[in-house]
Amino acid sequence: MELKVSYQAKVNLLPKKYIVKKTPNWVRVFFLTIMFVATMFHLYAYSLDTQKIAFFTNSIDTLNVELNYLKEQEKKMQDVQNQITIIQKRVDIIKNLIKTEPDWLQIIQTIGKNMPD
Repeated sequence: MELKVSYQAKVNLLPKKYIVKKTPNWVRVFFLTIMFVATMFHLYAYSLDTQKIAFFTNSIDTLNVELNYLKEQEKKMQDVQNQITIIQKRVDIIKNLIKTEPDWLQIIQTIGKNMPD
């Protein structure tokens, strides 16, 4: 009588001291779980870093646009300051001219007081 089996049966004729002991199944599952968790953490950290890089790149672009705008505003302010300085110099010149010019009204008033009736 023959034994018919639908699956392959392994027959090991080596003595027990030469047979490699298999690790228990729970150790394999534990190792695979740890590897899976580590892989998921790595992918999560990678995606998080990618998002941060994109955010910081957009922030840099926004700040560059703002910097250009502020440089233009600074240039306009310097132009206005230069105009104010020029006008202030003109005002000082006019004040000096007014101070050095004789007061004709007082002179005429003094002459009028000293004239005989």
